[in-house]
Amino acid sequence: MTIKQLLGNVLRKLGYEDFTAKTVYGADEEEMIDKLLYAADSVYKEIRTCYLPIEFTENVTTDANGFLPYSTLSRNIIAPRKLTVDGKEKGFVGGATGLKTSFVGGATLTYAYMPDALTLEGDTPGGSLPDWVLEEGTAGEYAFREGLYDVASAFDGRFRESMARIKYRGGYPKIPARRWGL
Repeated sequence: MTIKQLLGNVLRKLGYEDFTAKTVYGADEEEMIDKLLYAADSVYKEIRTCYLPIEFTENVTTDANGFLPYSTLSRNIIAPRKLTVDGKEKGFVGGATGLKTSFVGGATLTYAYMPDALTLEGDTPGGSLPDWVLEEGTAGEYAFREGLYDVASAFDGRFRESMARIKYRGGYPKIPARRWGL
């Protein structure tokens, strides 16, 4: 499914006519598509930063002081996850502009990164993220930005509950009841 088709589904969920199949949009339609695309992108980035981060592994080289600037990485880093040298994990401290380690030289860094912006003609992310969940989140975000707070609350509630279930793989974590005794 393309993002354009997803936005068409969002329009229908919000009670609007799906005009995304048109080749030329009017000024109002163009504005609505821009707002919907912005909402979809915001929700997708929230998913990838808060619920389902995407990880990437890359070979890196620290400088003579054991510092690795984030600007040298091929993707926009959110958080470093693991630094390994010859299969052994090395300790590091993440900072605002890079990470510091006691190791100097080549290593392998695994990190969560920010995905590229969504485009109308691009495909939906798929994988462990069902399209309908992104639709619910997009509808909620759009409705909130348009001042439709009751509608936004309904869509946002379904989106957040679904994301919690996806994140925790089918259910919420169970915490055993504590026993209070003498």
